[in-house]
Amino acid sequence: MKKIYTLFILTCLINGGLKAQSAWDGAWHGKIEAANLRLVFNLKSAENGSISATMDSPDQSAFGLAVDSAWVKEDSLYISDSRFRISFKGKRTNDSTINGVFSQGMDIPLLLKRNAPETKSTPKAKKQTPVPPFPYKEEEVTIENKKSGITLSGTLTIPAVTNGKGYPAVILISGSGPQDRDETIFGHKPFAVLADHLTRQGVIVLRYDDRGTGKSTGDFSSSTSRDFADDAEAVLNYLSARKDINKKQIGLIGHSEGGLIAPLVANENKEVSFIVLLAGPGIPIIDLMTEQNVAIMRSQGLSEAAANAYGSLYKNVMLIARNNDTNEEKNNAIIKVAE
Repeated sequence: MKKIYTLFILTCLINGGLKAQSAWDGAWHGKIEAANLRLVFNLKSAENGSISATMDSPDQSAFGLAVDSAWVKEDSLYISDSRFRISFKGKRTNDSTINGVFSQGMDIPLLLKRNAPETKSTPKAKKQTPVPPFPYKEEEVTIENKKSGITLSGTLTIPAVTNGKGYPAVILISGSGPQDRDETIFGHKPFAVLADHLTRQGVIVLRYDDRGTGKSTGDFSSSTSRDFADDAEAVLNYLSARKDINKKQIGLIGHSEGGLIAPLVANENKEVSFIVLLAGPGIPIIDLMTEQNVAIMRSQGLSEAAANAYGSLYKNVMLIARNNDTNEEKNNAIIKVAE
């Protein structure tokens, strides 16, 4: 009788725990008032007690955006994502309300309501997104970066007609944040569009998932631009070894941070005959990031004076991080700036 009683208690506890955990499930709707932007977090609990989340931005026609991490501690919800540089921290005040703070360069109050009644837009494929059948060949490729001990997964598009001389070829290098091979963002797939156009013009194109993203292995969050340059170099070595490539016509196309990485790779590899930079940095990176952060602050309603003050602090911290070797030196210097 004692064993049966114990089993009954355990069953109640397990069922109660699952019920409590599932209380977070659903679509939680909020609005960033300063930007007049709706935001939705879609939460789903697993049997092991973990929480997964995706994010919708209906006003930007973006839906189902995966976030890096989501977790629950007691009555509080935490969400973070490195790609969009966002985080959310909120406390559930009742079954249908979470009161919290959304952060993207600055802290913004955000009230979430579960399953709030509203008309949900359906994401539509962009008209420019290539749709098969294609007049060229596609190959799924896996490339080893021996220096980092990781593998990169990508798509190689090859003109259908063999010319006997080898085709010119380009490698597409993505911008900042963990990007898939199509550089997918807000429903757009710019690298898929670019690869489609170039291959139709007789150019072999290789685009690949960033390390730690999609089917590529490795850790994105701890990687630097130097690591990404090593990845691009591994892809370059793979292309150079193919017989259908004209080795005198291999180039790199870099977008955003990729416009920083492409020159790094080209400077160290004679195999690169040309580079194309799309919105690449044209000023020192610390100055660029400072300007970008100040612009974000302004767009979110911060005054000109406050945005500029933030920019000055941001730049000082970045310079400290660059100019000091040890974490202790960096921490001490940052404390002095804060004082």
